[in-house]
Amino acid sequence: MIFVFSLHIFLGGDVMLDNWVEERFLREERGFGSRLNIPDSALFLVNLEGPFGRDGKKADKEFTFLVDPSLVEILREMKVDGVTLANNHMMDYGPEALYETMKVLKKEGIKFCGAGSNLDEALKPAIFEMGNEKVALLSFSNTFPESFYAGKDKPGTAQGSYANVRKGIELAKEEGASLIIVAFHWGGEKLDTAKAYQRHLARYAIDMGADVVFGHHPHVLQPVEIYKNRVIAYSLGNLLFSSYGVGNGGLLEIVWDGGIKEVYLWRVEEKKKFYPERGRRERIYP
Repeated sequence: MIFVFSLHIFLGGDVMLDNWVEERFLREERGFGSRLNIPDSALFLVNLEGPFGRDGKKADKEFTFLVDPSLVEILREMKVDGVTLANNHMMDYGPEALYETMKVLKKEGIKFCGAGSNLDEALKPAIFEMGNEKVALLSFSNTFPESFYAGKDKPGTAQGSYANVRKGIELAKEEGASLIIVAFHWGGEKLDTAKAYQRHLARYAIDMGADVVFGHHPHVLQPVEIYKNRVIAYSLGNLLFSSYGVGNGGLLEIVWDGGIKEVYLWRVEEKKKFYPERGRRERIYP
């Protein structure tokens, strides 16, 4: 008898655990993160839009985020397995908060990628062993400020250059990954269409060997397309974003069985602005 292993992957957009999210947490109104109902056997990946920490030098920019480390419990409630760190807020409070974020995530067993003490570390994929599949996750940022980008001896995030994307995918292949997922923080805020550079870079990642590309930063949904039998979700918007000026978002569900078998988009509905729930389900592929 042959048993076929099908992996269900859920991908979400921006998660920022501050403001009203922290207020509810401190009032011990726990559990709103679990309403997404992610299966225990699924692989769930999101973008962590803001570092954990209590200290650090604040960046000179309009909006800066710093999240109480105790709020990592919300990621556990949501059953998040891995997070991407390459975004325009991960260095808001400098290397101190980045290192604290990495420490907190390691302690909780939540894998991460896209940032580190130097560029080599930021380019390393997070690896997930899922049944007979080895899944690699890579994370890149194409947002300002450029000063957040990691360098040879400089901590920061992985810039989404063509060279870095190629190198990251090569590293994933060297790890023996059978499924490569690439995340980009890119695009224009509140823009519901992908920019030309997003399309070019996404397709380049697929051409280099990625199986799935997903994006975030615009705070709204952008189109999902199938390219060479691979999946590109240009922006999944907000998943749980603690700003009162929230946009919209969705969960991308992929069924993988040695290749992409099915793709669905779940609209995320924010009930009373307090917690996300899965709304209607739309078949994307086949």
